[in-house]
This record gives sequence, structure tokens and C-alpha cells, in this order.
Amino acid sequence: MTVGVIALLALAACAAEPPPVLRTLDVRPDRGNHAGSAFLTGPSYEIKRFYNEDLEVSFWRGPSPFVFSLAKNDVWDRRYFGDDKRAITIDDVRRICLEGTPGILGTRSQFDTAELGHVPEFPRQSDLGLPNAPHALYLAYDFPCPKPVGQLRLRCPDVEGAEWTAGEGSSDTLVATAQKDDAKAALWAWLHRTQNLLVVQGEYAGLSQPLSIELFRHQDTAPPNNSVDAIAHYNGDAGYDYSQDKDNGPLPHPESGADGRFFWVRQRFHAEKTFPQGFEYVMMAALDEEFWGHDPNPIRPNWVMSPNSLEPFVVHPITDEQERQLAGYQKELRIAAQRVNDSPSGSLTTATVTAPSASFTLYLTVVTTRDAKDPLAAARSRLEAALRKGADALAEESRGVSDEDFRKWRNSRVMHCNATSCTYADQTPWHGDYHWNEGQFTDTIVLGQADTLEQRLLLFEEMLPMLQRNAREVYHCPGLAFSLVHYPIRSGRVVYSNVTWEWGIENTALMLQPFWQVFQYTQDLEFLRKRAYLMLREGARFFAAYVTKEADGHYHVVPTVSQEHWGFSPGFKLNRDSVGALSFIKYHLKACVEASETLGVDAEEREQWREIAAHLAPYPTLETPDGPVFCDVRDAPQLLNYNITANLVMVLWAEDISLDSDPALLELARRSYNALPDKEHSMRPGYLSQIRLFLGMLDAPYLSPQGRVLSWPGRIHLYAGVPAGTSVNDSFSGYLAVGGFEVSAAHSGTEVRNVRITSRAGKTCRLKNPWAPGEVKIVRLPSHDPVPHRLENDTLVFETERGVTYRVFGGTELPLADKRFVKEERLIGRWTFDREQSGVIPDESGNGHDAKLIGEAKVVDGALQLPGGESYARVERTLAFDFAPDQGFAIEARIRLPVTAPTYMVPILCSMDLKQYCFMVSEGKLKLYLSSPRGDVYSFATGKTLLTDDRWHTVRGERNVAEGMIDLYVDGNLEASAPDATEGDFTSSTPLTIGAYLWGDHSRYAEGAIDWVELRTTGRLTE
Repeated sequence: MTVGVIALLALAACAAEPPPVLRTLDVRPDRGNHAGSAFLTGPSYEIKRFYNEDLEVSFWRGPSPFVFSLAKNDVWDRRYFGDDKRAITIDDVRRICLEGTPGILGTRSQFDTAELGHVPEFPRQSDLGLPNAPHALYLAYDFPCPKPVGQLRLRCPDVEGAEWTAGEGSSDTLVATAQKDDAKAALWAWLHRTQNLLVVQGEYAGLSQPLSIELFRHQDTAPPNNSVDAIAHYNGDAGYDYSQDKDNGPLPHPESGADGRFFWVRQRFHAEKTFPQGFEYVMMAALDEEFWGHDPNPIRPNWVMSPNSLEPFVVHPITDEQERQLAGYQKELRIAAQRVNDSPSGSLTTATVTAPSASFTLYLTVVTTRDAKDPLAAARSRLEAALRKGADALAEESRGVSDEDFRKWRNSRVMHCNATSCTYADQTPWHGDYHWNEGQFTDTIVLGQADTLEQRLLLFEEMLPMLQRNAREVYHCPGLAFSLVHYPIRSGRVVYSNVTWEWGIENTALMLQPFWQVFQYTQDLEFLRKRAYLMLREGARFFAAYVTKEADGHYHVVPTVSQEHWGFSPGFKLNRDSVGALSFIKYHLKACVEASETLGVDAEEREQWREIAAHLAPYPTLETPDGPVFCDVRDAPQLLNYNITANLVMVLWAEDISLDSDPALLELARRSYNALPDKEHSMRPGYLSQIRLFLGMLDAPYLSPQGRVLSWPGRIHLYAGVPAGTSVNDSFSGYLAVGGFEVSAAHSGTEVRNVRITSRAGKTCRLKNPWAPGEVKIVRLPSHDPVPHRLENDTLVFETERGVTYRVFGGTELPLADKRFVKEERLIGRWTFDREQSGVIPDESGNGHDAKLIGEAKVVDGALQLPGGESYARVERTLAFDFAPDQGFAIEARIRLPVTAPTYMVPILCSMDLKQYCFMVSEGKLKLYLSSPRGDVYSFATGKTLLTDDRWHTVRGERNVAEGMIDLYVDGNLEASAPDATEGDFTSSTPLTIGAYLWGDHSRYAEGAIDWVELRTTGRLTE
């Protein structure tokens, strides 16, 4: 779409409501601290975010200025001074806890506050460590920390204070408009999927004052003495002397510059270990010829030195009382945002036009030292290429990026799952670190998206020498041991942050868990042999050395800390045998036993691991009036439920107690959950939902990935997240289960249907009978040959072959198991639009199903042209368009849809009734929707390719009765499959429609062209 077209569309919206294709966005005038917390542009308060996971752009204000704030994943102040400081060791911890020696854990009365009854007061890091311990840095410094890149601001005094609108169009575009008297402003913006390019197109008219386009970066606000963390938690007392560390001051002042149509802001960072020659980023923009033509030299770099020159964009006044009520991390955000707002200087480059109108396309990029040796030159080169291509070609290129290509690009440059990947202030909670004690990725692996963890696993492998050093120096053990957090920095050893929570000994097993799970679910032996086992074995060696066998014959874990609950205690009273440590050590050692057996290595160590896992101390319990319950650490005086449900880690993460466990153990776990205090105010309600899923305690559907396929208990449970008797319509495809099984299924009403299991490794499949105690039959696809199996109580057991797909039948589907698929292709109707007579399109199949043009639909150059509105082609109903439950059929077409095609739905061919089938494009992607037999059971598959790109595509949707699937093809490639949970019987009395979805007030009409479309049978299931 050209600038002119966009501008006309947007300006038209100035005088009326936004176009109906836009999803209206919230443009409240005050986007400040509604909940008290202050982000420079926080995700809770922004209007729209553009995000390709490397570059993040937040649009959050208008109409003058329209403001975009930018962050980039690798823009960090990476300074760190902890490498040369002595870490706190197990000797230090034992000395203070067992001997009471002051000076290590401090002389404060923290032990008194740890008396029975509540969580101890959180002490300063310096109180928890040696006077010069690296842990003290965590609160003393605002760095290492992500840094904001800066802002793009479009300032137009003529529309200041005007009413304005913002909407979201197709391809994730932003359209914003404003009008005040004769002045009009329209904006269109989007972010390229696999290039760090923000494209902003604008149209301004009726101007009496200059329009300016500004790039801005405030001066760094890192304090010379006290960090935001210290202010938020300890009134500025970090307990650490900054002056002893070199280069601990603010960053250099940002720079600005311009050269012709190119203008930029540049920020340099101090040299440090990650970038010993220094790090910098350049935010550069370039304007196209239309804007350039107004002024031969419109871009003027300048310094802004007066605080009065900077508009306070963010922090809105709140009372002292409101601030006192903020949580610690909210205070951090507020203080950080206030500092940015009060920054005494910054760097600003402005492009100005004084003409009464302006039409322009602006290209903006951010390039860092990680991207190129010379970011300034690289940014200019990227923008020169963008100017040559133009906005239309770039938009088409971005739309053509497949989801798979995007994932590859994203995963090559983004470390996922850190606490805060990007920020808009100079400080962010917990430094934006990678939190190790709350990372759990089973759902991601079940979804088949283990590749998104690759950066994380690579980082752990690169950290191996650091992790081994940590085990050796801090714990005096072989193997490897994790600390609590890490940053994207180069350091000589692990990062130390919180000496208390670092002694959650389970952290090491939790961090290594994905290595084992990736193998469990994929059965990739090469991954296990070359990568996973090398890491897992080092963890097992650490645990084997750390535990101690006592006189009771059990192995105990001392000291350990229950995550975020009790901290250290005198005599290690509350530091023995936490549930987290016991359950995860058991989990890890059992995994290593299985891995070593699979690979045939380390037999001697394997037996040691097996023996320890079998004789670990039992989980601690606490007596209550209702009976014993699990508590989080031995001798705990009561249950706590803060942040992490620590007394049930063996259920939540460590996979030791589940709905397949011994009934008495399961009852104990359920009673322990019910005994948890204050569940309704839990900081992590998602954890509670998972526990209820794993213990079979759900009273409402919980359709997480594991709520659909739960396999770690030892067998595959389908729809464990749906309580028995609950009516749910749902389907999924391609989920993974332990043992290398790929699973698809559907839930229709109260019944599981259409179960397909593909074996990747040829292992024995164990499936909880979804229809127990009913009969079950299994066939091999596509032949439908019966497969032998056995039932062990309510468990279905059968042997599999590698690469073979099996269909499992039960319930109302059981009769289908005895049928065979017979391929039977029969053309029912074909409309090519090569001929037209008096508004009638002949049926080229010879079956006489002619189509009649309705409304403004017309044939041009051998294609059906559909302008939208009530225009389509209609085919009168015959029995040939009705399909029986065992009948397969396919719809195929050649279509061309413009980028302006309706976002919600573009119908291609539909048969509408309670029993319906409709082939369409929805949200730009191909879709085949089926509903039968009562209109309350439906299934659909959705494609991946964006089809609203003004190109011809051949598309096909098929009801594949041989395999019980809905299959979609784009340009000859199978693009998506989903289970068909319908019972068939697609009978109707309504006409067939080409280019229309007729359903009362919900009717939709196509915009675009159809070269041809056909309907045919594909085969049937017979006795």
C-alpha cells in the first residue's frame, strides 16, 4: 500500500470513525500511574506494541507529540564488578548458622524474626555476606541492566490537545488520526518481522506551525552513589561503597548527528569484559524524497541542556501515601521513571518542515556493536537499502516471512525467559536478569517448540566452566552448581545475587531439567549423547557429593533453603531437607540413571545415583487437625504460600506425585494443597492451577498444553484438564508426549474423539483409556489395519513402530474402527469464471450446478471480482452438496486477496446451516471450518502463510476421513492439520455461496479475486 493511499484512508478517518477494518485501540489521554507503578512506557499503559523480540517499539502517546519508545534486546549496560570478589562459601554459612559467628550473615536480629510464624525480614545483601562479597552488588548497582534506546516523537503544535483515534489494521499495522480545526494528521506504522526496521508513514495538512520529527535519548541516570534498588528497599543504604570500583559512574552523554536525509542518536557504553573495546548503539532514521522536497536541509542536530526543554512524558503525580503502599519492585520502576523524567540533559536530532502540508515515509533502525563493527555505517547502509526498496516492497517482504522463518530469526538472537527482556527506564526490577529459580518449560516442549529454548541451553553449555567452579569453590563439591541468576555478560564465574535463595539446592536440577525433557519428548539420541548427558552427569556428581547419609539410613540435604520462604536459621533449624531439594535431587538422579542406561555408560556411578535416589529422606510433613500435610522444609512451624508453592514442588515441577500415584500418597498431596493458606491471593495462581491439574483436582477446564496431553506421570492422559462430565469443544495437533509420541485429539461435548498417535521412536505406548471402561480399538494409518493391544485396568498398551501413525477409537467413534478407506474422487462442481452469460457462471464439471452473480460481483479477465459488501456467487442447493459422516471431501481454489482484505474473514466457498462447512481466509490465514451435526460441535484447521499479499495462491482444504483430520494446503504444500471432531452429516437446505458467509448479522463477504474454485469428494469409509 502506497503512502498516498494510506494517507487518504487515514485522513478520511479524521472526520469520521476509523475504518471498520481497524481494531480500535485505547487512547485515553492520561496513561499514567493508574495502579501506582510507573513505567517509562509500561506494557500496561501503552497503546500498541511492535515486537519482533529483538527490537521492541511501544506507541503510547498522541497526538502531539505522537511518541514511540524503543528498546532492543542487546542494549545493556554490562558492567559488573563481582568477578574478583570472594564468594560466600558453605564454610561461611556453617560458621554463622552453627557457631553463631557474627559478620557473615550479620549481627541484625534476623534470626529473631525467623521465629515460628512468619517470613523473616529481608536483610541487606551486605548483611548476608562478607563486607566485600559480590552479593552486595545486586542492590548496590543499577547495572548490569537493560537500557532504553530512545524515542521517536512527531510534534505538531496545530493538533495539540485534539481528539484523536488509533486503530490496528491487518499485518499488525497502526493507524492513528487527529484533527483540530483545519489541521489534520494521519499516521501509519509497522515493524518488519525479520529486520530491525520501523516504517512510519505520515500525512499532515492544514499546518500553520512547523512540524518536527525528533529522535531523542535522555542522559543516563545511573546514580553515582545509590541505586534504585537500594532506594526502594533500604532508603538508599545499599551497604556497599561504590568508590572502590572503577568506571562506576553514568554513561557518556548521548550524541546526535545528521547527514542529508539521515539523522541519528548514538549512545556509547563503557568498555567491559563482554565488549572490551566498548559497546554502542545507533538509532538512525531516514526520510524519503517527499519530505525531503520541502526543505533542502531539514534535519538539525542539537543538544538539549535545559530540563525545562524536556517534556515530562511519563510520571504523573501520586501522593506520599500512595508511594508508601507500592511494592518494592513498583517503587523501583517509579523511581527509575522519575529519574528519566528529571534527566537534566539528553541528545536530540530534529527534522523540521514549515510547509502547510507534509507527506513522508520515515525508516528507522537500531544497530548495535553486536550487529556490526561500525554501527553508524551499518545503520546507514540498512536505511539506504530500505529507501531503495520502498515501503510497499518492504511490507510485502515482511508479510512473506513464514512463521518458521520468523522463529529461526528470532531464536538466533533472543535469549528467552529472562525476567524483563527490554525496558523503557534506566533500571528495571532485578536488573532484567535471567531468573533461574522459576523457569519451567514443559508446556513449551509439549507444544513441540523446544527450539525456543536453544539459546538457553547454549548459554548453560557455555557456562559449564563457571558452574563447575561454583560447585568447587562455594560447595566444595565436584560437578556443576547453578546460582540464582545470570546476565548476558561475560564473566569469570557465575553471577551472585541473593545468598539466601542461592542455597535452594534444587536450582541446579531445575535448570538442567530441559536437557532431559527435550530428550524425553523427542527421543533424539544424538542430543542426549552429545549435549544433554554431559550436563546432566555433572549435576548428578554434584548432588551425589552434596547429600549426606545419616544413621537413619536416609540421605539428607543440609543446608538447603526453601525458596523464598524461611531463609537461613540458627543451627540450620529450617535448612534441612526441603521438599524442593529432595524432590529435584530424586528427579535428577533418576533421569541420569535412565540416560546412562540408554547410552550404556557410567555403570558404576549409575548404581550410586540409583541408590541415593531410592533412599533420600522422606518429604517432611506437618500435623494438622485434618491429618498430616506436606510442609516445605523439615520442622517448618506452618505452611506458607508466598510466591512459590514450595511444599508441593514435587507435584508442580519435580514430577514425583501425580494423579497416577498411589491413592494414599495422592490423598496426602491433595490435603496438602487444600491446607495452603491464602490461595485466593497467591502471587502465582498459575502454579496453583498446574498443581490441581496434576492432582486431578480441577473443577473447571484448564486447557494448557499439559491440560490436553499430560504424559510425565507414566502414561498419556488426554484432556486431563477437562473434569469428567464437562462439555468442551476443543482440538489440538502435533503435541508431544514422553517416549517420543506425537499426539492429536479432539474433545467434543463430553467425549474425547479422533485420537491419533505417531511414534517417533518405536516405543511401547501407554494411554489412559479415555472411554474407560468402554472398549477400544486401534488401527494403523492409512491402511486401517487393526493393531493388537491389551488393557491393563484403565491403561491401553500397544507396541509401536518408528514413523507409524495409529488411530485409537472408542466411545461413539468405535464403529469407525471396522471400516476401510476407499479412495473415491468425484468432481461435484467446478467454476472457472471463464464464461459468463447474463450473470450466470456455468458449472464446468458438467453436473449443472451453475452459479449466479449477486450484487456487484462480476467476471473480469477470467476471474470472479468481489468488491466486498453483499456481492458473491450463489449456487442453488442440491443433494450433491450434502456429505455423509463417512464421506471425505475437498475444496480447492485459486485466489488473490489484497492487503486491504477484511481482517476477520474472507469466505471462499461455504455451505451454511447448523451443519456447515466453510472454506475461508481468516486473519489472513487459510481456514476450513466444519460444524455438525447440531451446530454445537465444530472443528477447524488454520494455516500459516499470510494470503492477503495481492498474489495468486492455490489453496485446498480437505476433510480427510481416512485419518480423521482436516488438512490445509497452500500452493501444493501441506501447511496445517487438525483433528475433525465433528460427526459428519453435512446436510443443509441453503444455497452454496462463493465469496460469502451468510449467517444473519454475522454475514461476511469477500474482497478480492477468485480464478477458479471446485468441490469434490475424496473417498469414504466403508464396511
